[in-house]
Amino acid sequence: MKVSRVERTDQEVMRELRLFREFSYRDVGTLMSISHSRVQQLEQDKKPLSEEMKSKFLAAIKLSQDDWNLLKGSSDNVAEVKLECIQRIYKLSPQELIKCALILRNLSLVILICSLCK
Repeated sequence: MKVSRVERTDQEVMRELRLFREFSYRDVGTLMSISHSRVQQLEQDKKPLSEEMKSKFLAAIKLSQDDWNLLKGSSDNVAEVKLECIQRIYKLSPQELIKCALILRNLSLVILICSLCK
């Protein structure tokens, strides 16, 4: 099975992670000890996102560099993660599959809404 890799920009990843954590610009700015307008400028590529700022952002929202890399699509583990998910799905009972389908449907709606907000 060939797994295609779509690499997102750092700004897209930052936005998606902020929204995933349900934080506003102001929330993240407070956690990072910077202004909310600076957070917005970083997300909109109006200010460069340095490694230091990225680390500060990840610490503020309590996520790791691995989380960043997986969402960005630059992780070497993406194919392995997808394969492991598929293998686990095959082991589920019909009732567990129904529960997962409901969760994934709701998650798909959230992802769709977030992508429309860009």
